[in-house]
Amino acid sequence: MVFSEYNREGALLPIDYQFDPGCGVPGWVMRTHTPYLSEDAEHDPHVIPEIQQALSFRTLLNVPILSRSEQLLGCFELHNKTAGQSFHQQDVDLLKGLAASAAIALENASGRKKNIDVWKPNCCKPRRWNPSPTGASCMKGYYFSRSHSRSGISPPR
Repeated sequence: MVFSEYNREGALLPIDYQFDPGCGVPGWVMRTHTPYLSEDAEHDPHVIPEIQQALSFRTLLNVPILSRSEQLLGCFELHNKTAGQSFHQQDVDLLKGLAASAAIALENASGRKKNIDVWKPNCCKPRRWNPSPTGASCMKGYYFSRSHSRSGISPPR
């Protein structure tokens, strides 16, 4: 799993953290597909100390984003609830709901991309582009049926 941005109080900071399954909290979530809550990140065995110190978080909540088939699509990780409060089960449930909505959006976007990729090559793709002598744009598409091939006419190359 790769993290490339960190939102600190509305400011997006570039980061470059990559986690393999089992490494750090995101790795634990990758492996188990379950939420992870830590009220003491400094002493938590799953939290990587260098990251905890660099981002200076005390508490964290990480929730997986799972597809309908339970495939891991990503995760949400929150740090330091406002006013020094702790994360609670209500926060886990709220973030799980957001993750479910994100999963649907990601799957729909992925499905649309596949449909576009399948649709584009087969739809109105010109075999030859001829600019108009008048300067106007013009596209010519060619379609050759069996009757054309029997008559000796072949498609342009």
